Amino acid sequence: MTHFFISINNRKYTYSLVFFVTIIFSAIAFSRVIISPILGSNEAVTPQPVVATPVVQAVAALGRIEPEGEVRQVFPASTTESARIQRLLVKQGDRVKVGQDLAVLDNYARRLASVKMAEEEVQVAQARLMQVKAGAKQGDLQAQQAEIARLEAELHNAQVEESRYHILYKEGAVSASQYDSKRLQMEAAQRYLTQARAALKSLAEVRTVDVHLSQAEVKQAKAKVVQALAELDLSIVRAPQNGQILKVQAFPGELVGTQGIVSLGNTTQMVAIAEVYETDIRKVHLGQTATITSPSLTKPLSGKVSQVGLEIGSRNVLDTDSPTNVDTRVVEVKILLNQESSRRVAGMTNLKVDVSIEMKD
Repeated sequence: MTHFFISINNRKYTYSLVFFVTIIFSAIAFSRVIISPILGSNEAVTPQPVVATPVVQAVAALGRIEPEGEVRQVFPASTTESARIQRLLVKQGDRVKVGQDLAVLDNYARRLASVKMAEEEVQVAQARLMQVKAGAKQGDLQAQQAEIARLEAELHNAQVEESRYHILYKEGAVSASQYDSKRLQMEAAQRYLTQARAALKSLAEVRTVDVHLSQAEVKQAKAKVVQALAELDLSIVRAPQNGQILKVQAFPGELVGTQGIVSLGNTTQMVAIAEVYETDIRKVHLGQTATITSPSLTKPLSGKVSQVGLEIGSRNVLDTDSPTNVDTRVVEVKILLNQESSRRVAGMTNLKVDVSIEMKD
């Protein structure tokens, strides 16, 4: 019985001990979770030095890629005639040099015929000049001399008759009218001979005024050749600069439209044209580094600002995400791409790009 009560007392002691131990551990945990942060908040915290991350300031703008010197639309010379292509001498992608023939118009053959006709007129005028300088032909001179000899003989006979009738008239053997008839015949023979001698002199004489007139005709004929050649030259369309044919706009048999015959650009050096907001243009200066990106590019392009526009205008490159971009006022800034970047976009004229121009401190 006594043993039974002792066991009961031991069991009660054990339960009490477990209960107190549990309370102690709970208090310790509570103090660490709740009280320690509160007490710790009153302790002075030593500030740690903050390393400032450098912020790169840049001017952002939309832009486009194009050859240096812009893309040129090549047209025939302006004339009153409609221009139709007869032969096209280049194709897309060809590289051309300044002055190289690009196309021949359909009026080339007609103008070439005009040149040949003008050259023949020069030859005719030169032959006429030589004729004037040479004077009359030898046969004409001999014929005129023979005519003079005949008239001299007639005059001699008329003088003899006039002298004989004069004597007879004084002797009363002939009437006055008969004598007058012979006298008039002699005077007529004298006039004919005088005229023939003047004609012979005119044939043999080379007048200065005639030479000058023929020389003027030669000059006029040569001027017509120059004019015909100039018109012929207008029938051939030539490259205004070195570059690459970006696109053919008109083919043989077609009339030249508003886009010209071909689009030409110097793709050996490409540039980015950034349209900078007018409020940001004061931050842009020559020599600043620019980075150009586009979803069409595998990696960014690099270049430097080479020209800042002097005119504020409307956007040409539109941002489809902004409904108010049409009225935005911008200044065009030219960025000269480096050789590696230029080579990569040589075949991507008019590519829409995002431009970031780094601002100098």
